[in-house]
Amino acid sequence: MERVFTIIINDKNLLLLKDLNNKWTSVDAEFLNTDSNYTESIIREVINSTCLNIKSIENTRCLVQKYYLDKPCNYHIYIAYVTNNDVILNDNYIDYKWVDKEEFFNDINFDDVEYLKTKLENYLIF
Repeated sequence: MERVFTIIINDKNLLLLKDLNNKWTSVDAEFLNTDSNYTESIIREVINSTCLNIKSIENTRCLVQKYYLDKPCNYHIYIAYVTNNDVILNDNYIDYKWVDKEEFFNDINFDDVEYLKTKLENYLIF
C-alpha cells in the first residue's frame, strides 16, 4: 500500500489536525488508482480535509515504512505550502492548530518522530 503524508506549511507555521481518536496528525492520503501521481493525492486530500489553497508542493524524497490498518505501508512524505490559514475541517477531524516546528514534532502522532524530524530538518529552515 502506498500513502502520502503531507505536512502543511503557511509562512513559518505548520498545521496539526486532531483526528477522531484525539491524536494530532497531518494530512494522510491513500494513493488511489485514479490518481496519476502523488501530487493529485495531495491536492485532493488537502482540499478535502482543510479547504486550504495550495501554493506549491515539495517532495522530500523521504520514505517511511509503517503500518496502516495492520498492513505494511510506504509513506511518502511531502510538504504542501498554502496561501491561507482559514481551515475548514471535514468530518475526519475535530480540531486544528497552527504551530511552530518544535511543537509540531512534540505533538504529532507518528511512529518515529525523531526519524521524521531528522529527515525534514533541511526542509523546515525558518
